[in-house]
Amino acid sequence: MIAQPEDKQLNELEELTRTDAYAAWQKDEGVNVIRDFAFDDLHALELGDWPRKGGRGVVINIPNDTMTNDAHIVEIGPGGHSEPEHHLYEEMVYLSSHSTPGTSISTAADASRCATSR
Repeated sequence: MIAQPEDKQLNELEELTRTDAYAAWQKDEGVNVIRDFAFDDLHALELGDWPRKGGRGVVINIPNDTMTNDAHIVEIGPGGHSEPEHHLYEEMVYLSSHSTPGTSISTAADASRCATSR
């Protein structure tokens, strides 16, 4: 004979709620999140403080359930720098600069190699 749980026990079970870990991380970061496909002017985006990145920024969630592809836009003030990060995913970096004489970017792995925007 197989023991059956009492009806009272079945009614006391909590409903399982699913949590999106990435959405929870974005909320914990406290950064603005924009969900859209295209933008006329990235410089016109509303940025918020993002201390972990070392500047002001926004996360762009591209609404595509088949292939996730998001962007982190970070504004770094004149003479400033971003905070170091280590990634477990593929990353591409685009540099947009309005400063003179230019903006430099380098990696900790090879600080002697430096890309400069002029």
